[in-house]
Amino acid sequence: MFKVKRAGDPRRAAPDTQERGLAWRANHHVDAPLATEATVLFIIPLIAKVRTQQWDLVQTLLSATLGSVLRQTNPNWQVRIVGQDRPNFVED
Repeated sequence: MFKVKRAGDPRRAAPDTQERGLAWRANHHVDAPLATEATVLFIIPLIAKVRTQQWDLVQTLLSATLGSVLRQTNPNWQVRIVGQDRPNFVED
């Protein structure tokens, strides 16, 4: 399942990832549709309130970070904020 280049070809042999992926999916009985584009996942760790004396600054910086992510032109992304405390401006 690998595409082999002729000897002397400066390009390296690379696996045909689509063929390999389809074969793997068939062998593992995966019925979900293939994604046409990759999704970028932004994971943002958030310090706990008790660990900082500048919680307002933390929230301001998080807000600026989320604003930057929201301005992305590619719609295939997700954001996960990981922390113990919910910032005041974040809703469900």
